[in-house]
Amino acid sequence: MSIINVESAAPKLNIPAPEISHIVDLGVDINNRIIYFDDFEEESGQWFLQVVKYFEGKSDEPVNIMLNTPGGDVISMFAIHDIMRNSPLDMIVTGYGQVCSAGVLILASGNKRYVTESCSWMSHEPTSGGDPDLGLRAARSRRKWEDWSHVHWCYLMSCYTPYSAKWWEKHTEKNAEYWLLGGNQIVEAGLADLCIESDKPK
Repeated sequence: MSIINVESAAPKLNIPAPEISHIVDLGVDINNRIIYFDDFEEESGQWFLQVVKYFEGKSDEPVNIMLNTPGGDVISMFAIHDIMRNSPLDMIVTGYGQVCSAGVLILASGNKRYVTESCSWMSHEPTSGGDPDLGLRAARSRRKWEDWSHVHWCYLMSCYTPYSAKWWEKHTEKNAEYWLLGGNQIVEAGLADLCIESDKPK
């Protein structure tokens, strides 16, 4: 079976649901349709695709993504974003603890976006990391990719937030790290829909 339906004018991911044995992981609550994210690693995109396709094969109920992450791999971030936006399932994202770096786009692109009151949010210019042994040509190629990834990230953020791509470009280039502390501040900035407040003792 072809992975991409090339006959369609606007191709959709056309991948069969995998067997449960391929995706059993402590990061997934199969029965309650919850995915837990911490670090975004190189294999996270492929793992996420298998989990989502499994859920799609079971029902059309929403998927809940619990996000507590310092960030991680940029390519996985883009892959997870595209899988979320191409899935027919609603993706409900809840940020708690920290939503930083690669996690920012994942929170922003959810169909419903929640944060807890103690959640902290941090954005900065995306980077693929450095290798001091890279030759000049490879370094130039990677710089070109990093420039593109930053522009593309800014465009995607402008799709899900009140701010333009130019605003995101200027803001992340001007500030090495842009922090929002506390869930209400994240909501007030238009980067989440609702702050979930904890039950405080009387």
